Amino acid sequence: FYFDNISLSISSGYIAKLSPNGSWEWASELSFTANAEASIALKSNGDIFVATANKIVTFDQSGQTQNEFVFTPSSGSFEILDLVLDHSDNIYLGG
Repeated sequence: FYFDNISLSISSGYIAKLSPNGSWEWASELSFTANAEASIALKSNGDIFVATANKIVTFDQSGQTQNEFVFTPSSGSFEILDLVLDHSDNIYLGG
């Protein structure tokens, strides 16, 4: 995939940032299940949370992966369908 002058090999998904004038600033691959839906939220400091299936990945403001959290229940299944941050950066998940 090409985001103007940014070339990225993508097997499952991506997250990318556009500037206010429409120029691509960066793009990063998401290592999620192919065709999975993702929910994106921004922290007050500009860090990014991306959630899909049973995983939350955090990125810094330049698109670099910071942390990855995988939720594995002891029984049954677990799927994140929505992720929202409030004004205090508390995380709320829906599934």
